[in-house]
Amino acid sequence: MNNQLILYGAEGSRSNRCKWTLEELELKFQLIDDVKLIGSPELRKLNPAGKLPVLTIDKVPIFESVAICNFLCDRFNEKSLIANVGTIERGRHDQWCSFVLTELEAYLWSNAKHNKLYPKDKRCPNVIEPNNIEIQKALTILDDFLKTNSFLVGSEFSVTDIIAGFTINWAAKSISMTKFINIQKYLDSLLSRKHCAL
Repeated sequence: MNNQLILYGAEGSRSNRCKWTLEELELKFQLIDDVKLIGSPELRKLNPAGKLPVLTIDKVPIFESVAICNFLCDRFNEKSLIANVGTIERGRHDQWCSFVLTELEAYLWSNAKHNKLYPKDKRCPNVIEPNNIEIQKALTILDDFLKTNSFLVGSEFSVTDIIAGFTINWAAKSISMTKFINIQKYLDSLLSRKHCAL
């Protein structure tokens, strides 16, 4: 195995999680940044949903950004960006990733679709307000945790912060964050990192 890595993505999308992870791990990779790939027959050969991102390693595809990030950190673990399987810390990594995807990102994505991505006749503006209530709830929980923690798992930066940081930053671009002081400090620390792709 040569570990030849190709990342298919689009700037500003969830592929930024994967790009950031690859760069934190100091891995050589080829980036194919092309939003026009979405839904194409070429991309469906790699991801049946026709969505980005996709990573290929020696021509074998893996899709879904969190799965890609976890795989990379497990496979190339010299940088210790992810806790070992079976540890409490790994459980907390899975916990925060699941929380962010289900309690925050799902509602942000729903808003994006109903605000601009769906055809106008398919949009339901009535979902925006309930979605925003759920977004605020999730951010309140994260802000409270970050009051006494600099990172989401342990005392060091990890891939958990890449995965969750992407979504938290998405929220910060979508709604007012003035009351979430601890989240703002957390995002500032992530944005100051050399390889940050937020």
